[in-house]
Amino acid sequence: MTTIPIEDLDEAGLNPPLMTVETLDDFKPSPDAGASRYRHVIASGEPFDALLVNKETDVLVVSLHGALDRRKYTLPRFERMRTIISNDVSSMYFADPALTREDNIQLAWYTGWDGFDAQQAVADWSVTAAKSIGATRIMFAGSSGGGFASLQISALVPGSVCLSFNPQTSVHGYLTRGEAKGVDAQRKYLEVVRPDLATDSIWKMDYEPDWSLPAGDRMSALRRYSHPLENYVYTVQNVNDFHYRDHYYPFLGACARGGNLPRVRAAEYEGGHLHDSPPPAVVLSALAAALEWTRELPPANFQ
Repeated sequence: MTTIPIEDLDEAGLNPPLMTVETLDDFKPSPDAGASRYRHVIASGEPFDALLVNKETDVLVVSLHGALDRRKYTLPRFERMRTIISNDVSSMYFADPALTREDNIQLAWYTGWDGFDAQQAVADWSVTAAKSIGATRIMFAGSSGGGFASLQISALVPGSVCLSFNPQTSVHGYLTRGEAKGVDAQRKYLEVVRPDLATDSIWKMDYEPDWSLPAGDRMSALRRYSHPLENYVYTVQNVNDFHYRDHYYPFLGACARGGNLPRVRAAEYEGGHLHDSPPPAVVLSALAAALEWTRELPPANFQ
């Protein structure tokens, strides 16, 4: 048996039988209704973990977590599972494999590292899962760092929808206000995930120039959305969060350059002046609106 009844899922979604996937291309998820877990161990040793909850519906929602307090959460983390499965949708949850590299790294944006593209791996497994369970539409969803990942991965799946809450729109841009927290996040990311991109010792580097340029558009939605794409974006912004000015406005400019603005919808809310998680009411309202839009769109032609 590879699936368990959805009502038997534990709080963390970790109790379905764990299926080992030898290579990324060997991923063949169960078409049966219920919940199933999958793990591929990357060549460098990190686990690539996914949970699939199949309700046999036309929409598959793929959830991506943001920064994790490692004192509070254990890996793999399948974020907003209970919120999403309360809807009439199938769903899938991915843990960022880069966080398994060190116990105190909190955020790695699902970029992967030199030799492993986590964004493409999530996109490929999501499409494979949709085909297997008969879903004709995919929505990628996340907040903050997970919102960045949802923007990036949705762009790789034509016809998909991204639901992002207060996302970063570039990894380098996390430094935008020159705050120590932003610098520390970039230092830890370069140390643990992408040391190949460090231009000097991480303690001596000048973080103002965009050190992510050699990685192309994998670390920048601003670069990715500056070119024509075929996905749709529903973005939700706290007007009092500095991301509104430092990430959202530049993202709209990138979409305009790429001719993508007609496929972007935005909702705003009055939140606090810190970069915090959106209130539950905002999440539920945006999820309902994005799902309604998703179902109005033509079914995706998954290749």
